[in-house]
Amino acid sequence: MDGNRRWARRKSMAFRDGHRRGGKTMVDFLTWCRDADISTITVYAFSIENFKRPKGEVDYIMDLAIQNVEDMLQPWSAVHKERIRVRFWGEMDMVPKTLRVLAAKLTCVTSKYEGASLNICFAYTSRVEIAQAIAAVTNAISDGIVPDEVNEELLAEFLESGTCRGGLMSDGWPDVLIRTSGETRLSDFLLWQSAFSHLAFLRVMWPDFNAFHYSRVVLSYRRAKADMDRRAARYQEYMRRIHTSHPLQHETKEALYNIRHMYANNLATTAAAPADL
Repeated sequence: MDGNRRWARRKSMAFRDGHRRGGKTMVDFLTWCRDADISTITVYAFSIENFKRPKGEVDYIMDLAIQNVEDMLQPWSAVHKERIRVRFWGEMDMVPKTLRVLAAKLTCVTSKYEGASLNICFAYTSRVEIAQAIAAVTNAISDGIVPDEVNEELLAEFLESGTCRGGLMSDGWPDVLIRTSGETRLSDFLLWQSAFSHLAFLRVMWPDFNAFHYSRVVLSYRRAKADMDRRAARYQEYMRRIHTSHPLQHETKEALYNIRHMYANNLATTAAAPADL
């Protein structure tokens, strides 16, 4: 979702117009994904680095996010009609309480939906996500909850996409990662989960992203899919060997279940708090 501000500047428009237009593009994008039966979409809505932008712009983005989440909570929204499961990834303690409470409510309300999954990365960077996961595993080891032999499988459980954070097995491991605006870098987005993703870098600004660009990405992915599948199969075989030689013990699985249950309870507590609207 990159390029909203630059799009507005090039058209001598206010940054607000760029963000509004970018929001409309996201609605169109989700429609194309739905029509293609894509089961999981993860969007980079707001980076922790974005807090360094001018206060007026940050405040506007927060207000816009609050309005969008309020709309998604309405019974007539596509989220409920399509039974989309929505989750927020990131340091939500950094955002205004109103947004934090509404985001928790939307996550809880849609948690049992079995349609597509929409992961919204807000106040997020991948390095912070990984650091938080390492800290969580370290604390769990110190408390004697999990064994001190850490592997990829265990660490992945504590990422935003992991089951300890309410994720599904399919969450957050994208087949395709799209970056608009002409930048050819990941900008701290899904560094762990995108290890085997097809990377699509487009020069178009996000507000101008349309069905033609979407189709180009799909065709590019299809051409690369055979090689991607071979790489993924080798990695899955590697992980299978790790799981076979160092399987998660029953006690560890039970501990992970308890951590997941505690996370869900904390989320429900946040959702029940007054939003100070």
